[in-house]
Amino acid sequence: RLALIVIDEEHDASYKQHEGFRYSARDLGVLRALRAGVPIVLGSATPSLETLDNVAQGRYTRLTLPERPGAANPARMSLVDLRAHPPDAGISPPVLRAVGQALAIKPDAAFEVLASAPAGATPDISAARLQGLSGLAASVAQSLCDDGIPPARLSLAARTAAPDAPNQIRVYVK
Repeated sequence: RLALIVIDEEHDASYKQHEGFRYSARDLGVLRALRAGVPIVLGSATPSLETLDNVAQGRYTRLTLPERPGAANPARMSLVDLRAHPPDAGISPPVLRAVGQALAIKPDAAFEVLASAPAGATPDISAARLQGLSGLAASVAQSLCDDGIPPARLSLAARTAAPDAPNQIRVYVK
């Protein structure tokens, strides 16, 4: 008999199927728990935006660990309302400032910046190279370089979403 469902790292894109029959294993887990009348734990140090919204709307209960495993520091996340802070050359100024401040404190820090391209757009990205970038990827990379991040520290990856959903571009600063 099913008593509990645990989905660890619920934010991870590997839970989403983007080809053929499209689904989110996390969302199916939530539905299965609801139908079975059992609790579900969505574990993540960096929850998905959907999960954060469900917590804010009172649909989910947020549980926090009193201490982190090992000597790990808690992950810090910030949401930037792009209506209030529109992107300048592809990336929002508050995001650029946050990355710059963190790099000033810890020059070898690693980051992940997630940007969205308009629905239906196809990001053209050549991983770990500024040459060959176009569109939003080029703007994001150029903004980070203009803010003092050496091009050698950038690694880029793109995911083309469903035709009606925004495409995601992840910029890794290593």
